[in-house]
Amino acid sequence: MRKFNRFDIIIAFFIIGALVILGIKVSNFDKPVAQQASTTLKPAMVTIQVDNVRIMTVEGFKVGDMVLSDETNSIIGPIEEIEIEPFKDVVEKSNGEVVLAEVPGKYTVFITVSALMSERETGYFSEGITEIKVNSELKIYTKTVAPLGKVKEIVWQ
Repeated sequence: MRKFNRFDIIIAFFIIGALVILGIKVSNFDKPVAQQASTTLKPAMVTIQVDNVRIMTVEGFKVGDMVLSDETNSIIGPIEEIEIEPFKDVVEKSNGEVVLAEVPGKYTVFITVSALMSERETGYFSEGITEIKVNSELKIYTKTVAPLGKVKEIVWQ
């Protein structure tokens, strides 16, 4: 049998140290970050604008359906109100004039979602996970549709 030398003892200490660090990291994996734990969730109404959709997508939104973020797969909140308007786009007429005209068969949907949000130094977060900023695009989904929307307004309650 071989005797341990200094090099073997140093390697053994590094392996034991790595296992201790790995154990500490794994045991703290599910615990919230101190910044997340110190923030409180406040109710807010988030209005999301979904442009240029067909009637099938419009009919897919129902009051009470849960809206989730496609990026984080976390809940934003239930739909409280739905407003439907005809979609308008910039169109050039035959004489070269540019006008804003309704596009047949296309709609703009305004979805008002009731969300629990926290405010941090870096922005607003729904359920502490999904970052929501005004005028930013947000890929959302419900159980029937998955459109790309634009956050129009955040109203704190």
